[in-house]
Amino acid sequence: MDDMLAAVFSAFARWRSIRDLGATRANFVTLSGYLQLPDPDLTTVVAGLAGGGLGRGSTCGVVTGACIAIAAAHLADIVSDRGKGEDLYGRMHQFTGWFEESFGSTLCNELCGEEMAKSSSIMAWLLKGKALSTCCYLVGRADAKAVELMDLPLERKKPSLVDRRLTASGGYCAADVLAGVRSDTGYGSLYLEHLSMALDGGVGLSGGLCGALAGSILPLALIDGVNRSFLFRMAPFKDKTSVWSAGNRLMAEFKQRFGSLQCGYLTGCSFTGGIELAAHIGKSQDCAEIKDWCRMQVSQLILSGLRFN
Repeated sequence: MDDMLAAVFSAFARWRSIRDLGATRANFVTLSGYLQLPDPDLTTVVAGLAGGGLGRGSTCGVVTGACIAIAAAHLADIVSDRGKGEDLYGRMHQFTGWFEESFGSTLCNELCGEEMAKSSSIMAWLLKGKALSTCCYLVGRADAKAVELMDLPLERKKPSLVDRRLTASGGYCAADVLAGVRSDTGYGSLYLEHLSMALDGGVGLSGGLCGALAGSILPLALIDGVNRSFLFRMAPFKDKTSVWSAGNRLMAEFKQRFGSLQCGYLTGCSFTGGIELAAHIGKSQDCAEIKDWCRMQVSQLILSGLRFN
């Protein structure tokens, strides 16, 4: 993408974020349109990760959506040509590193200064103009960078266990939760599990929102059909059958049980590649416990008969 086209692309992404009053959905709709992705459910599930994961202030939804788009851009390559998995993990880590260096953080509450799970914080976000000065600005810059990394071919390296894992079942954190929930309830898909590698290591190996927890949000968002703006989906907290309310209770319980929403805190690690992540996950009882807990909680929530719409 040349500079002029990148500028037009960024402007279009910003326009979407203003129209939708939500940077996460605008970001992913723009990137998925560029890729011509056929699955409309992706936009639905990514919207659930807005505001740092249902508004809880963890990894910025723009970062999450961009990492999922980068994974989607190279998924066919990963499935058919072993040896490129490590470079894809590196590509997403490159994006999250660029984002943090450019804007000071990858976390929503640090970027916006608000915890978007509160109605008062949403109003403050609007009244202070941060929807334009922060979120809209981030979308334009981030989308142009994401497209640059989406267009750049992956480098083939020596095939490893990472490649075998990605080809068979997706990544190491969210994929196990998603596969378990799909087995228990029927909600989800192998395609979503493959793409969920983007959530590994705290989203793009950034140490932010725990990948297993992020994976827990996706089937809830899929059932709910989250397709309106972030603002209007966050408003009706009194409706205890909404994905925002049920999901926020899940996230609050997760934080109380494990101490944090952030991968860096939970693991005590800073991952730079898939091989490092795989080595940690292979021996971590804490990560195994977290994934089992997330699967059980989400499956029970769905099987309880709760219907969000």
